[in-house]
Amino acid sequence: MKNVIVAKVIVFNAEGKLLALRRSEADDRRPLQWDVPGGWVEEGEDFAEATVRETQEEAGIDLDPKQLTLVFTKTAIKKPKDESMNIMWLYFVAETEADTVTLSSEHSEYQWMTINVSLQQFEYPLQLEVLKHIKDNGLMPDTPA
Repeated sequence: MKNVIVAKVIVFNAEGKLLALRRSEADDRRPLQWDVPGGWVEEGEDFAEATVRETQEEAGIDLDPKQLTLVFTKTAIKKPKDESMNIMWLYFVAETEADTVTLSSEHSEYQWMTINVSLQQFEYPLQLEVLKHIKDNGLMPDTPA
């Protein structure tokens, strides 16, 4: 069985809104669904470093790995066509002062959303669970007055 680690980050801006990326129409798994930056951790790669790398690749935003806060984990066994996989998801929270987002070809658009809007827009059950967990436990930055 193959072990896979996926590291994702919910990036909040100075207004307390989170970065949502719309997956491209050509995406194999969830075309046109809203997502957050992140992806597979490469062999031997540190989880936080992988999260920072993926955020830079997908959104052009630089994060400090020391500023990431792990807020949610989950594991599951998936059985795709040819090989069973044990997948572990790691979800971090981070803040950025960045205003500019530079999308990769993996995504077609972005929006800065409030947590409540994201709970209405996101479709993927795991990410809805994560976003609800963040909201219910006060794990997002305070919004400015």
